[in-house]
This record gives sequence, structure tokens and C-alpha cells, in this order.
Amino acid sequence: MSLLQLITGFGLAAGAGGRAMIVALALGVFHYTPYFNLGQDFQWIAAPPVMTVLAVLAALELIADWYPSLGELNDVAGYAPKAVAGFIALAAATGQVSDNLLALASSGLLGAATASGVHWGRTKVRRVTRDLDGIVDRGASAGETAATTSLAGVSFLYPILVPVVLVIVALAGWLLYRSVRKMQGAIGEVANFEDPNDETGADST
Repeated sequence: MSLLQLITGFGLAAGAGGRAMIVALALGVFHYTPYFNLGQDFQWIAAPPVMTVLAVLAALELIADWYPSLGELNDVAGYAPKAVAGFIALAAATGQVSDNLLALASSGLLGAATASGVHWGRTKVRRVTRDLDGIVDRGASAGETAATTSLAGVSFLYPILVPVVLVIVALAGWLLYRSVRKMQGAIGEVANFEDPNDETGADST
């Protein structure tokens, strides 16, 4: 296992915490390029029937995230598939099952933990954006998809840049969270503001 393989796997596992199916699909797609090759034990991911199913699941994942009620359900139910996707992504990027089962299992568990941690963080952000609904939440959803796709691409093409992209994505998520919370606070203050004229009018009657 090389350092670049580990970084690639870590980047993919982090991406799986955002959009699990996009990362899983990317594993199969990049297997057909000169930039990445799945080990023999993971080549089933690149099989056309499997990739078709992953593409459908990726589309459903995106559609569900556009609707707040479905998105909230996906936040809770998403831990298991994203942990599995993170496990597979990091394990597939770092070796074959026949190489060293213990090392592979350790890599997989690290990937699962990484994906679960990222999913927890993005859930914190998305819960506040869903409170506003509308264009803010749709924008956050689109941004999450773009971040996952970019992270997957960088992980395969320029793995050395993965830490930089992760920092940028994490910072963007934190700034979005802070901005939305401030916006919510301002809206709450306006909603709780009582008009003195209305109060006077109510007393006079």
C-alpha cells in the first residue's frame, strides 16, 4: 500500500460521506481509464449491470435530497450505506483481498469511519439549510454534489491535492453553517418583534 493509494482511498471515503453512490460509481468509471485500476477482487464494481444499478441509486440519492422530508429521512438512514461505501472505497483503493486481509480490513474500517464522520458533519449543515428550504437548501444540495464529484475526480487524478480539497470543502461547509444560523437568528428576531402601534391599537379597543 503506497501513500498515494491511501490518500486516494481517504479522499474517496470522505466523498462517500456526502454522496455514497457517486463515489461507488466513480470507482467503476475510473477503472476504465489509465488513472485507476480496481484489484481483481473489486472488479465486480465495474461490471455494467452493477454500474447501472449504482447510477440509478445515485440519481435517487440526488432526487431525495432535493425534498426536505426525504432528505431528513436520508440523513438518518444514510449512515449504513455511506459507511459501506467508505469501507469499499478505501479498501479498493489500497489493495486486493488476497494481499493482506488484516491490513485491508483496517483500511476498510478507516474508510467507514471517515465516511460516517463526514456524513455526520454534512447532516449538521443540511439540517439548518432545510429549515430555510427553497433556494438555500437546493444550493446546498447542488454544492454537496459538486464537492463530492470534485473530490472523487481529484482523488483519482491528483491525489496529492486531496487534503487541500478537503480543507476547502470543510471550510465552505462551516461558513455556510455559520451564515445560515445567523440568517435564522435575524429571521427569528423579526418574527418576535412586536409592533408598538398594533399593541396600542389592541389596548384601545
